[in-house]
Amino acid sequence: MTHARPTSLNACNLHTRLEQKPGVFWLTIVSLWVMTTMATFRSRSIDDLLGSGGIDFQVQYQAISWTILGSISALLLLLGKVDFSLVRRGPLAWLLAFAALGVASSLYSLSPLITLYYSIQSIVLILLVCAIGKNVDKIYYIVCLYAALNWIVLIMGTAGFGLGLDWITTAEESYVRYGGSRGELWRFSTAFGHPSLIAIVAAMGAVGLAAQRSRWSGKRLIVGWLTLTVVLTLSRTAIAGMAAGFLVIAVLRHKISGTLATICLLAALVLSIPGLDERLVNVFMRGQSSQDFSSLTGRSEIYSAALQRLEQAWWGEGFRSLRGRPLIGEQWGHGVSHAHNLVLQASIDLGVAGVLAVVMCLFSLTRDAVRLAFPSRRLGLSAASDIEPIAVLFPILAFCALDSGFAMNVNVFVIAFVMFCASTRRKVAQQAPATRYDSTEFVTSQVTFNHTMGRRYQCLR
Repeated sequence: MTHARPTSLNACNLHTRLEQKPGVFWLTIVSLWVMTTMATFRSRSIDDLLGSGGIDFQVQYQAISWTILGSISALLLLLGKVDFSLVRRGPLAWLLAFAALGVASSLYSLSPLITLYYSIQSIVLILLVCAIGKNVDKIYYIVCLYAALNWIVLIMGTAGFGLGLDWITTAEESYVRYGGSRGELWRFSTAFGHPSLIAIVAAMGAVGLAAQRSRWSGKRLIVGWLTLTVVLTLSRTAIAGMAAGFLVIAVLRHKISGTLATICLLAALVLSIPGLDERLVNVFMRGQSSQDFSSLTGRSEIYSAALQRLEQAWWGEGFRSLRGRPLIGEQWGHGVSHAHNLVLQASIDLGVAGVLAVVMCLFSLTRDAVRLAFPSRRLGLSAASDIEPIAVLFPILAFCALDSGFAMNVNVFVIAFVMFCASTRRKVAQQAPATRYDSTEFVTSQVTFNHTMGRRYQCLR
């Protein structure tokens, strides 16, 4: 009898692990599929592409993939597999409203088909994420999968093992295809992501894993690997956001003194080696001039152009319409097609309503993150805090401030952001019912105890 219970528990745990493996397998397959859908496989110039009618294999593959994904999301919706509790009264509700506004903006957009195509992608993504249930907590598995995929392509391209495929190339060539300059320093870049995109996704993973209280073998190694990935991209926005996230972790865990000591030690080491500080400054500048750096890598000109466009229509020009009419440049494919700021991008695309949607989305996400980080104000002193969401929030805010954030067509960052919002909302929802259950159980047990003791007292009398 004493061995029956442990044996049954072991069998139950084994059965649970076997049930989880197919879920992870299909999550991996679908994730790789979506990542290849959003990759840049073409090596031709935009002039050659437009000359051939604008349709090539990559465009066909993307259209077919999103059609299939849209059909799957519609089927899951009809079968009742979409968990709308992850949307209700949370950041995803505002993000879904933003996508709905994008669909409506196709009625007056400069590029109606492009607007409708990208807006429906956002809705499909939200439905798919809400349908995967507990797998939304595997956001860092997706982040590591994306980082590993970029590392594999980078190593193959650097080693010259391209398998006859033009898109498996060196980081320098990949960066130039994204519009980068050959005069800049080496930056981590592949067909699966611009340096800024790779950096911000890896920064979310590094900060999120570092903030988790769970300890498992290899965790520090993975955090260090993701941190190295961010540094190699030379994305100043992601590096600043990641540093802020690490600092928040140190403050909330009361390890600020050790963190400051480490920073002072590294600073002393850099200053003690002759010429090292100048080399680090040169790397930080990425080969740019002081004028380029002071203008935030040309963002000041972009912001001026964006503010001029805001005066034309308070309802916006249509979601992602800037691809047809860039902020800087007059021809499709030549010029700046996004505002490099979340609020500016939303205002140009969808006007005042779009700005309200994205601001409320960030406000709702921040509220959920604060609730998890400081639960004692609502649930009592015994409630355990979760600092992971509030730490990951800082890389997200940095990317929204100096890039277009999630007010863009679906990419890997938008996928990670949607999963992060769903996971955070799920944690908040789990926290409150558990507390209510515990308090109810306590009251019930207290009433039972009082009733039993009362009956015993009457018997003694």
